Amino acid sequence: MPLGTPSIKHQNVSRLGGSVILSGADFDAAKAEAARLETLHGLTNIAPFDDPYVIAGQGTIGMELLRQTNLQDLEAVFCCVGGGGLIAGIGVYIKRIAPHVKIIGVETYDANAMVQSLQLGRRVVLKEVGLFADGAAVKTVGEETFRLCQEVVDDVIQADLISIKANCLIWQANQASQIKVEVA
Repeated sequence: MPLGTPSIKHQNVSRLGGSVILSGADFDAAKAEAARLETLHGLTNIAPFDDPYVIAGQGTIGMELLRQTNLQDLEAVFCCVGGGGLIAGIGVYIKRIAPHVKIIGVETYDANAMVQSLQLGRRVVLKEVGLFADGAAVKTVGEETFRLCQEVVDDVIQADLISIKANCLIWQANQASQIKVEVA
């Protein structure tokens, strides 16, 4: 994991029995170190987003959403985008079962590889990415995830950091006070 990974993430991996090695300033540097360790120790590296099994596994979230929702009432699903595995998996499943549902990605302005890739019709590599949304801070989307997203993603919107931080604070306040939000 990158050096700046929030402690809660690597603590949870350790708690579940995994070994954590923090290395590099960003995803690409950590990925390079993982590849080096894979070769050195004969390990198996599971791609975090551009692997068909990972994408299929993430598609089960779409299955759960549809199981818990009245399909006629569901208009859109919003999904965070990093390398594209989550939105590709969810999107493929939902579009197969409920093609009327819009699949909308959400990226930060400073880590918007999917927005740019979809606009240009090819994968782009960002020079740098912001790290506030660290789990989605990748310089390029996956090859397979991009192909799938071209087929199933209806739009990708961009959010600024102030909006993200404000929503995090609202969510935390709601969790702490058990406030339930009702739509008007």
